Amino acid sequence: MAGQYTSPTLVLGFTVERYIAICHPFRKERYCTVTVAARVSAAIVIFCLVLASAQVGRVDVRRLPIVVPGEKRNRSIIGVGTRISVGGLDWDRL
Repeated sequence: MAGQYTSPTLVLGFTVERYIAICHPFRKERYCTVTVAARVSAAIVIFCLVLASAQVGRVDVRRLPIVVPGEKRNRSIIGVGTRISVGGLDWDRL
């Protein structure tokens, strides 16, 4: 889950760094350093892990049976769904 948030957010961080380097060249030496990049990257990863941790209890992994006519053995697939709770009512969406 966290990878879904981390990848685009890191791209956004790199894009902001490039924007500063191109549009504000005199501020580049202050903001575009290896230390600042490492701190910002670490902050982004931590932020995305915290953001994704809210969804840990809402994800279901289920084994769904597939019946194929003419076969003795049933097959199954792994499905990932989301539990939604609104107003005290629970829905399972797969």
